[in-house]
Amino acid sequence: MLGTGGSKRVWFVCIYVFIVLLVDTLAANGVRWHFDLGAIDFTIKWSVFSWRGDGALAQFDFFKFVFWLVVPAAICLPRMDWGYFGFARWKRADIYLLLGMVAIGIASVLSILYIPQLREWYPSASKHSSAVKISMLYQQFLWTASWLLGWEFMHRYFLLRAVAEKWPRWGWLLVPVSEALYHLQKDPIEMAAMFVAGIAFTVWTVTRKNLMLPLIVHGSVEVGLAAFLVIV
Repeated sequence: MLGTGGSKRVWFVCIYVFIVLLVDTLAANGVRWHFDLGAIDFTIKWSVFSWRGDGALAQFDFFKFVFWLVVPAAICLPRMDWGYFGFARWKRADIYLLLGMVAIGIASVLSILYIPQLREWYPSASKHSSAVKISMLYQQFLWTASWLLGWEFMHRYFLLRAVAEKWPRWGWLLVPVSEALYHLQKDPIEMAAMFVAGIAFTVWTVTRKNLMLPLIVHGSVEVGLAAFLVIV
């Protein structure tokens, strides 16, 4: 049972995730807030939180890496359940489920060909030279590596464990809701797909107390998307 300290912890986790995702969204969209208070006139440029590397690391998102992964992992470290990160808790049926979900993920990537608004969001790079394609794949890999593990850890470990312990019956729903809200900046179809996938991923994680399946499936979709953009 959660005591007073546990109640404070769950609210801290929820507020942390909300603020981090909000700041990241504002920074990614270059939002500026201007305040004119008479004698005080100032502007907040949220792009200051868009932390990218230089040169070969230009696509590595350090803000996401730090605040989606490093900070939550440091907070969780004293009570970390390492079983979430291996395969000891898997059942034989999970292997077939994994293959099926990967197939669905790849099919969702291929569906971009038949959905005009998604094709506009993800334009083809197939006409570029091989050198440009390789560079694009490298940049996409670097960008994905900077946030993918952090996304899954922050949502399906850091947030999920806190809300599921506080509200066992329905707390887990806050995870796919958080994912869907973050994807409001994307196309509505992608947002809806993220919400549905988030429900499936989160239910499995709660059941198995393991986040490897969501991580692998999500990663396969991102790899498939990168390959799709330079081939089709």
